[in-house]
Amino acid sequence: MSSTLQRQTSLLTPEIDEGLYSRQIYVMGKEAMNRLAHAHVLISGMRGLGVEIAKNIILGGARTVIIDDCDKVQYEDLSSQYYFSESDIGQNRAKVAVEKLSELNSYVHVTHSSDIINETFLAANKINVYVLTDAKLDHQILVVNYCHDHGIKLIIANTKGLFGQIFCDFGEKFEVLDTNGENPLTQVVAEISRVSEYIDRRCVYYRKPLVDSGTLGTKASVQVVVPHLTESYSSTRDPPDPSIPMCLLHNFPNLIEHTIQWARDNFAGLFTIPAQQVEEYQRNPGEFAQRTSKNLSEYDRNEIIENVQRSLGSDRPKDFLDCIKWSRNLFQQQFHNTIAQLLYNFPHDHKTTAGERFWSGNKRCPHVLNFDVNNRTHLDFIVAASNLLAHIYFIEQIRDREYIAEQVSKIKVQEFQPKSGVQIFENDEQLKNDMEKKRRKNSIIEDDQTEQEKINKLLNRLPKHNEIRSINIRAHEFEKDNDSNFHIDYIAATANLRAENYEIQSADRSKIKRIAGNIIPAIATTTAMVTGLVCLEVYKFIQGHKNVESYKNAFVNLALPFFGFSEPVPPRKQTYLDHEFTLWDRLDIQRDMILEEFLEYFKNEYKVVVTMLATGLTVLYSPHFMKQASRAGDMKRKISEIYATATNTNIPSHVRSLVLDFTCEDLEGNDIDDVPYIRYTFR
Repeated sequence: MSSTLQRQTSLLTPEIDEGLYSRQIYVMGKEAMNRLAHAHVLISGMRGLGVEIAKNIILGGARTVIIDDCDKVQYEDLSSQYYFSESDIGQNRAKVAVEKLSELNSYVHVTHSSDIINETFLAANKINVYVLTDAKLDHQILVVNYCHDHGIKLIIANTKGLFGQIFCDFGEKFEVLDTNGENPLTQVVAEISRVSEYIDRRCVYYRKPLVDSGTLGTKASVQVVVPHLTESYSSTRDPPDPSIPMCLLHNFPNLIEHTIQWARDNFAGLFTIPAQQVEEYQRNPGEFAQRTSKNLSEYDRNEIIENVQRSLGSDRPKDFLDCIKWSRNLFQQQFHNTIAQLLYNFPHDHKTTAGERFWSGNKRCPHVLNFDVNNRTHLDFIVAASNLLAHIYFIEQIRDREYIAEQVSKIKVQEFQPKSGVQIFENDEQLKNDMEKKRRKNSIIEDDQTEQEKINKLLNRLPKHNEIRSINIRAHEFEKDNDSNFHIDYIAATANLRAENYEIQSADRSKIKRIAGNIIPAIATTTAMVTGLVCLEVYKFIQGHKNVESYKNAFVNLALPFFGFSEPVPPRKQTYLDHEFTLWDRLDIQRDMILEEFLEYFKNEYKVVVTMLATGLTVLYSPHFMKQASRAGDMKRKISEIYATATNTNIPSHVRSLVLDFTCEDLEGNDIDDVPYIRYTFR
């Protein structure tokens, strides 16, 4: 009874235990702690991300926490968190999680819900903070609109394998205040995804700190970016992942990983790239020909043309039987003929010029496969390949294995005849030298052709656009998580058949899916550790440390174990005239000037003569390339007006400034190589 009374009292008047929360109070202050103690938080989604957030909020001392999830615990949930065990599988996630999360902090009232969250629920529970995790986009949009209209603070977080994202809406009047009078700290980003470079540029532009963190199984890293103290996120790049040599992949595999990678590339080369090229050609033949004729080797150009010709030619599939026939011939080509040609060039007893056995060491001598309809893997390949091709041409798919087996048994294929003069490279060095020779030869031939002649020549080799415009075609975009689309089915069958060619141990479907889809399971210990390291750096931001020595980048591998820490790299310093600057510096203009005034201002203030002014790809001023009349007219116009005219757009009302790049000379006419950019505030 006393514990119940204590809990009810705490709900009415939140108690702040200064002994328990001393470190938070020290970092955030009493006012922030008091606000947290009055927060009613709803957390939707109890997978790895949601449970970790719930743990932190409960330990942080919110007033009430409701956790919501209508799904059940699955096996894959066990590796991403500590709160589910094998005995919980099949039970509601929220119900299981609340039993363990409620033990973390007796001052926080923790409940759960497995119902659909709607407006009535949010209003009845006085929710003022909503954390939504792992939700679909349409649901996110509904939640965003409701929370924004009703003043509920919203955080949306998602993870996708190694990447993650976070979206916050704290209301239109939300403001971050810094008691030091400095710029507020508003940008802490973890798990930067494909938009990392854009986010990095925004952080540099607004001079905000950034923390990048990532996990890869047992590995983790943290990079700290602090304005004026460190380089930016994009200043350095990680070295590319080591790739498998092409000749090893195509002719001499010795590991199942090699055959899986070959199968993945094979999938793209058959079912993605050719269809994409056809779509581009159908959309705009002239633009396609112009792009293809530029910056491509003759080999690559011919391959593209052959892809388009083959995809749109008269022998393209018209029905599902054609798809089965194509798949049977593909099997023969990939697992019989190609291997037979390799053995023709390099027989079993072939020896190198040094007199050593060619097929030795890591070079496995392959053998051809003869199609057997009763072999499950052979039929898997035919079923998957036939349905993938049918999808491309909008042909109705057939999944009946017995029907496909019956039809493929009737197909006769041509007997293989070895070809003389076929060149097969033993290593990538030979391949590289051969491609370089061909490139030089083609460049000599093409030097006499104009660009338009190249385009016309290429168009003449392609199908006539008016003849193929009505052909519907679509590309496959590789999706590993859809078990009904035949993507993993095809890659698994192809990888294991090629492994059989080279007598490599085959792999089960789940392993092939993991490798082909680059799936690396999240490990809860790694996530928890790297989160702690990120928080340490965030605390340093808040405390206002001004020395680069105070911050630490981290590199961790729990499997070794290895813990490495280093100081962030300072930004690279550059100079123009007698001025020193880094990527964090810029030249600020705080009003809209006419061009003539702008040029004179830079001449007097910075002792430079502007020779070109641009924003993005739009040139605003270039005296050497502008007509005299146009230049004279622009001199009396404001730069914002010149920009609007050059881009043929009206500048939106919310845009207050432009980023301007410029080239310049000193007053003696000498070129200046490096200068900061300009933030031109015209409103």
